[in-house]
Amino acid sequence: MLSLGFLLLGIGLLLTGINTLSDALKRIGSREFFVLASRYISPRWKALLLGVGAGAALQSTSAAMFILASLIPAGSVTASQAISILTGFSVGNCLMPFLISFKIRTGVFFLVGVSSILLHFAKDERLRNVVSAAFGLGLIFLGIEMMLDGVRPLRAEPWFSRVLAVASDWHGLNIAVGAALGFLLQSSTAVVVVAIGLAKGGILSGEEVLLIMYGAALGSTAFKAFLGAALSGSARQLVRFVNLFNVTGAVLFILLYYIELYLRVPLVMDLIARISPEPALQAAWAFLLLNVAAALIFIVIHDPIATLLGRQFPPAADEAHCQRLN
Repeated sequence: MLSLGFLLLGIGLLLTGINTLSDALKRIGSREFFVLASRYISPRWKALLLGVGAGAALQSTSAAMFILASLIPAGSVTASQAISILTGFSVGNCLMPFLISFKIRTGVFFLVGVSSILLHFAKDERLRNVVSAAFGLGLIFLGIEMMLDGVRPLRAEPWFSRVLAVASDWHGLNIAVGAALGFLLQSSTAVVVVAIGLAKGGILSGEEVLLIMYGAALGSTAFKAFLGAALSGSARQLVRFVNLFNVTGAVLFILLYYIELYLRVPLVMDLIARISPEPALQAAWAFLLLNVAAALIFIVIHDPIATLLGRQFPPAADEAHCQRLN
């Protein structure tokens, strides 16, 4: 029971840390992103670079979509330009898995302790936002450590070893688990962080983390598609684009995985194994490669995709009216 308690505590701290960090980063960077998004949108390479920087700073695709959707009706940004920004954003959003892959167990306690004390005394809003971001990051690391403390004793249990063996043999099961978690947690990044945490403790192999990550991209897309049905106009265009982006990357890398597995062609797994022997870092690199590959594809087909989405989800009446006035 104690192991289960540690596991649940770890997952709770990790998810709370992700939300805390994300909220703090939104408060820190949303205003600047709002201003920059209406300025550095042309030529397209500037929009892409802005997206990369904003993704690394905000770490929330949902926040970026919300801000961009609010700029489109005013004519500050077109849907096509917003798509370029989101393309770069997905690449910048890969910073989190790299941060989580580092092993800093002792430093975590200092990070959480110092930041929580500063939160009590800090009165300046900007300082509180920065400290909140540090506190959220510390909670993520602490959650991973607690989660591992709960899982490690289970490795001695025969039933747990059998579960891990089944997960290792049935590749599709890892993808299905990732998809289910992506749908439930509403974020592929959150699933990747949990999986990397388990990889750091030797619970999951790098290959298993990759498959869970691919499934998470599909699962979170299914959730966004469900919510996107209630939207219309340009906002619906942006949600559909993000979904297409995630599905394209996930499907492509699942195909590459099976080609590498059955045809013995060195592809993604071989490349990341050469980059790092650590499963956690391998997963972080794979997450980056997936998003970079998808970004390159959508840079090439940007114009037809933007035209298609514009026809499929035309601007709402109030959006079209505001754009004509501008």
